[in-house]
Amino acid sequence: MSAAQRNYGSRQTRHQPTFNADNVLIIADDLLNLGLHEDALDSLGEVLNQKNVKYLDPNSIAPVISRLITLSIEYKTSSVLNEGLKKLKHNYFNNPDGLKVLADLIQSYVNELSSYLEEQEKKLGEIGSQETDESSENVTPFSIMYAASKKVDASQGNAAEEENIGSYVTMVLERLHFLLNLTFNKSPLDAVYMQICYRVITIITKQKNKNQFRRFCDLMRSHMSDVLYAHKGKNEKGNYKAALSTDLNDAEVFQRLADYKYFLLRQAVKLSLWHEAYKIIEDIYTFTKINSTYRPKAIALASYYECVAKTFLAAGNHLMNAFALTKFFALYQTNPNATEEDFKKYASVNFLACLSASEFELPKSVNDPSNSLYNMMGLTEKPSRKQLLDAVLEENVYKYVSSDIKELYEALNNFNTEAIPALKKLLTTEKIQNLFKSEEYADYLIPLRDQIINKIFVAISSTQDSILISDIFDAASLPKPFDLDNFDIFNALIQAAANDFIFFNLDEESETINFVNDPYKLIYNPKAAEEEEEDDEEDIEIVDDDDAADIIDDAEEENITHDIPDLEEPQPQSIKRTSKLLKYFTEDFINSEEYSKGTYFDKVKIIREKIFAAEKRDIENELKGIEIAKGMAKEYSEKKAQQKAENEALQREIRRQQEREAKEKLKIEEAERKEEEKKKKEELAMNEQILKDAIYKMNAKGLVVVDPKDLKKHTFEEISTIDMKASLKDNQEFEEKLPTIFSRADYLYRAQLEVEEPKLKESLENFKKQQDASYEEIVAKLTEQALERHNKAVALHELLAPNYSDYASMKEALIQSRKEVFLKERQEKIDELKKKLFIEKVEALKKQEEQESRERAAIEEAERKEREQEEAKKETRERLLAAKEERRKIEEANRLEAERKFRALEEQEKAAKAVPAQAAPATGGKPILPPRAPGQSDEDREQQVNDYLKSYKFTFKEKMTIKKAEGLTALSKKK
Repeated sequence: MSAAQRNYGSRQTRHQPTFNADNVLIIADDLLNLGLHEDALDSLGEVLNQKNVKYLDPNSIAPVISRLITLSIEYKTSSVLNEGLKKLKHNYFNNPDGLKVLADLIQSYVNELSSYLEEQEKKLGEIGSQETDESSENVTPFSIMYAASKKVDASQGNAAEEENIGSYVTMVLERLHFLLNLTFNKSPLDAVYMQICYRVITIITKQKNKNQFRRFCDLMRSHMSDVLYAHKGKNEKGNYKAALSTDLNDAEVFQRLADYKYFLLRQAVKLSLWHEAYKIIEDIYTFTKINSTYRPKAIALASYYECVAKTFLAAGNHLMNAFALTKFFALYQTNPNATEEDFKKYASVNFLACLSASEFELPKSVNDPSNSLYNMMGLTEKPSRKQLLDAVLEENVYKYVSSDIKELYEALNNFNTEAIPALKKLLTTEKIQNLFKSEEYADYLIPLRDQIINKIFVAISSTQDSILISDIFDAASLPKPFDLDNFDIFNALIQAAANDFIFFNLDEESETINFVNDPYKLIYNPKAAEEEEEDDEEDIEIVDDDDAADIIDDAEEENITHDIPDLEEPQPQSIKRTSKLLKYFTEDFINSEEYSKGTYFDKVKIIREKIFAAEKRDIENELKGIEIAKGMAKEYSEKKAQQKAENEALQREIRRQQEREAKEKLKIEEAERKEEEKKKKEELAMNEQILKDAIYKMNAKGLVVVDPKDLKKHTFEEISTIDMKASLKDNQEFEEKLPTIFSRADYLYRAQLEVEEPKLKESLENFKKQQDASYEEIVAKLTEQALERHNKAVALHELLAPNYSDYASMKEALIQSRKEVFLKERQEKIDELKKKLFIEKVEALKKQEEQESRERAAIEEAERKEREQEEAKKETRERLLAAKEERRKIEEANRLEAERKFRALEEQEKAAKAVPAQAAPATGGKPILPPRAPGQSDEDREQQVNDYLKSYKFTFKEKMTIKKAEGLTALSKKK
């Protein structure tokens, strides 16, 4: 056995070194008795830094770690313990037994920390959440500098202050955070990791420390991202390093993590940390996506939706709050312990939340960021208020709703201006007043008030063209606790206009609000395309109304008297683009009965739906174009890669062929050389063999002996000559001795015949006598045996002969009786078997017929369905083609009609511009502005005034005076 093999065997059979923890503990105790606690901690920590510690039994090291845990808590130092635990985890990284021991040690560490914190609480007393938060939030520049110089935490302030429970809580949480970082993403440590998480949350919620809660949530989020990344690597790449990592495919582990996330959400809501609650909701959505088979329990899901509802209520998203409450009540109805009062309370809150959701919801763009929120709640699109109301109006929910809220719903449903007094009267009733004093409904007071005020504004704008400001203040003034002052009501009015619920022009002189009920006229401008092209050629570019107002102010200050560009109709670029887009829908708006009869909000909704539908089609077309381009690019790259691969393969084949030819040539040359060497060797070997055979042959004769080792000293001719000479000499000597040899041989032959012949005859006679005697002896023995057998047979026959007849008769009778019974039983079994086989055959035939009939019916049904599907596909294809052709024709007709109307409007404008130029000038050379005709609209009057101002070179001041007199200033056109 080689030395390498011996060493390999010794490595395979390594013996585990022995370790005695008592010696280490005795040394540590001695150092403690001398007051050297730091040295004692270092001596315990040095055990884990030894090179052979990974080969030690984990259970033997456990007492050292336990002692180190106790001393680190007692002396408030954790650096040595932390390094020791890290080293222990590193040594037993892939050792399940070692990790189990580590889990037990960490569990004991957590228990001792909890006990230590409870003792300190008893000594110092608990401090409220406000003081704790202030101590951690009031971090000043002085405290940071002090912390840097004294090596203390900056949030603890001055170290000279008296200790409080907050410092101990911080110390315990820091150590627990370290343990969380140590134990995460290790399957043997999953249980202790979750126990530490629950322990941390218990401490934080008890102290009501919001900053620590946020920090802990960030830590958990980072741990979960690492776990998900490792899980993805394990599933997709088969990462071997993740052998003992947390397995999210395990149902128990996944359930444990999901339950903890739901628990964390409840605690965040309990502490009113709404931002953290929303982040946790996002984490839950991301976490549950990785396991499609996971189904949480009804009680956990109900608690989840209750927390989600509170989060959205705090965020002001009343629509999603109502959706979450609807989900919660549907799950709560399955609670067997729920009472009738509980159902009434939650149903009333759910119904009131649906009423508080905004009724005026406009369509959103395809790329609306809030779509991710709806996906997070398991929705494909934004839920509508009507859908939520339909859900709560069902009998199983509506029967539990409070009668006061039902009356409020009836008053708000089908609301108009005539119902405003009745609504105010309802709000003044004692039931409604008491309703919103309770904690369950107080949160919905403000959104419900805003909803009522918006409904009042929309109802007034749909029935009246103008109204005094004082009248709209009176209409929107609600009784307490829904009341608002006039300033807030006016702000609400402006906000409603900003949200496109209504649109109005404010006349400051008469304090009148003029409502506009057609948003299409506000946006659509036939000259949008021309104005967009002319913007680049103008000397003064006006971006918005604020720029126009600045230019006017500058002109008034400088007393500009020369010509100023017309500032009557400044429009943003977005409005111009929208105007260009709307010209394709002009015919739809003109012929739409829904558009003509709807309110301003309904019309805005229809316009937005048209615009967003067009945007969606454009996006889909762009995506299709991108997909086609990607396909073409992919095809081109594949072709190019294929061509490149073919060229490389051809080059490789050419190189291979050249290498093969060179190798073959070398092989041929080498083979020829070897063949020549082989021939030479064979020739030499053959000559040596011939010479050797000749020597052996000569030596075999014994006449002359030559040593074969001296083969190279002789040649074949020499050996042949020596052999021939020796043979000739031997023949000569033999011929000389031959007569003497013949005479001696004759004498010996004759003497042998005379002596041996009598002896051979005597031995032959003796042999014959022996053979004859043995033959006679054998014959005598066989005769005696045959005679003995014959005598025995005769005696047996004489003994059995008298009883044979009785035996034969009894045998015959027994056979006959047994035969009858046997034949009868056999016939019965045959009949029974025939009957059974017949029944089975009949049943098999029946089943076969039924199976064949079912198969025939299934085949006929499949053929019928296939024919129906083919016919349906054919009809659908024809219908789609017809609809596509019809839609194309309609779009083409609409486009042509829009162009025709556009040209007609241009001609009308040109004709209208030409008429004022022919008016007779007044005294002084200036034309006279015609008075406003009865029934003339604001738009026509504005166009008439603009044409009048263009007919003569008025100064800027004169133009502004005329516009102010006609009420056409920029202020009157603002929203």
